[in-house]
Amino acid sequence: MALARLLEAINADSIEQLATALGVSRQAVYHAKTNKKIPPGWFVNIAGKYSLSLDWLVFGSGPKQRSADGPKLSESRQETAQSCPAEDFKMSDMLTKTAEVLESDTIYRTALASNINAFHQAVRNDRILAEMERRVAHLEEMSDAMSRRMEDLEKENQELKRRMEPPGQKQEVGAAG
Repeated sequence: MALARLLEAINADSIEQLATALGVSRQAVYHAKTNKKIPPGWFVNIAGKYSLSLDWLVFGSGPKQRSADGPKLSESRQETAQSCPAEDFKMSDMLTKTAEVLESDTIYRTALASNINAFHQAVRNDRILAEMERRVAHLEEMSDAMSRRMEDLEKENQELKRRMEPPGQKQEVGAAG
């Protein structure tokens, strides 16, 4: 099982240790174990930290350690970042590359799909957050207006009470009548 290989990879005896190594909560690891769905990013994370083969981590095949002559994950990430800076890309090129990765039969397909879903959710959450912030600002404006109106009404009420008192007959509260 892939979870067992992740534990073996970091010499961990518990899910808590794996959660710490991954930088996630214990609940996230328990959830992945229960649903038998391990996020692809976890494999990439551990493979990068411990110089392990993704094939071994994910599928249990091939050598455990990544070959010395193979590229390190950080190097390949740097190459990718340099070849496609965020501010200088064509959408059509990105879509073509994305389709090529998604159509491949590799762990990268799963990782990309997971990342796309995560980014999509993040974009949706950003939109929802912006709308909620707009609504909160509107409610704060309304609350301020209502507070000002309440102060005005309290002043008006005090003035009306003062006008209704007969002249020269101010009674103190609790005075016998």
